[in-house]
Amino acid sequence: MLCSCTCKFFRSNFLDTLSGFICLRLRPIFYDEMFDAAMVPRSHCRRVYDALNEFTVADLADMQSRVASSFHSEGITFTVYGEGMTNERIIPIDCISRLLTASEWEHLEAGLTQRLRALNFFLQDIYNEARIVADGVIPTDIIRNCPQYRVAMRGLLAFLHRIRAQFAIFNNI
Repeated sequence: MLCSCTCKFFRSNFLDTLSGFICLRLRPIFYDEMFDAAMVPRSHCRRVYDALNEFTVADLADMQSRVASSFHSEGITFTVYGEGMTNERIIPIDCISRLLTASEWEHLEAGLTQRLRALNFFLQDIYNEARIVADGVIPTDIIRNCPQYRVAMRGLLAFLHRIRAQFAIFNNI
């Protein structure tokens, strides 16, 4: 299970102030990207930790608020349905990016590459031969009733030779 040491604000009994910014008081079962179990910044996070210590808690709270406002105004949201009501929420985001080591990134990259290849094969299939439908793996209704499915694109994408789903990871530090 992951938890993040960021400027998110949790109930006061979970908080500990470290030189001006807020961090979860971690239980040993959790992994924190920035701190080890002794609450010492991991070596690849030291420079970011030092930079964060230049901010006050109020600065970090303001930064998080601006990130959340930006997501809301840009429509980066999802809807929660329940009890006869709908509730629009922003996609959860921290104002502080997670830092990865090269080996952590290599592991993540391998998984993302695998999933993108699978998605590209799926798209290539449903817009061309549709073997996944013919073989009964996915019912036709699920594909055809999807609002993003474009019947007009069937066969055309075979002409284009390849379909490419795109995925981007960006670093905002």
